[in-house]
Amino acid sequence: MKRTTKLRKESKPTKSRRKVATPAGLTKPHNALEVLRSRIAESASFFHEFTIGCVPFRIWPGMNCSNHTDATSGVEHIRLENGSPDAPSGGHTGGYSIRLPDTLEAAASGRHVAVSVVSRGVAGAKSRFALSYSTNEVGNTGWRWQNAGPEWAVFTIEYDVPTMKQGRGDFVGILADKEGHPGIEICYLSVSVTERPGK
Repeated sequence: MKRTTKLRKESKPTKSRRKVATPAGLTKPHNALEVLRSRIAESASFFHEFTIGCVPFRIWPGMNCSNHTDATSGVEHIRLENGSPDAPSGGHTGGYSIRLPDTLEAAASGRHVAVSVVSRGVAGAKSRFALSYSTNEVGNTGWRWQNAGPEWAVFTIEYDVPTMKQGRGDFVGILADKEGHPGIEICYLSVSVTERPGK
């Protein structure tokens, strides 16, 4: 009896054992959105949070943009609806347009960029939206359409950026589907710059 009791006590992890099993400084993300945020922010050259009060470079006429807060995580985000099929993917881009820093434009010249967003359809719907990377000078990706579902997820487009000439600013555009179709919600955006594949 005593031997059995002693063996049972030793088989239970003690407090000191639990501490050793947990690496110092390790913090567990508190929700799925934090995991996705960390995933796109880790190697980002540019990172943008769509918090209430953040101002885009411009919004294409007719497309709606409103601010919201996720009920589960408390994370702020924007909702885009009624995108125009005529919105340009080049120049300053149509849709919701973000001007990237001049330092990023210089770093991206002649290199490879990946644009990632954390997004979902509005009110649990399946939704379409498009992303564009524009150099406003030597080319752009065109609108790259994505299919979002009801849960937050990461969507990425990639582009080999031509070498800039004068440097007129690089832009990221986000375009919602046309009127009558479900809108899109976005909370985070990142741009990472790497060497072109094969170099």
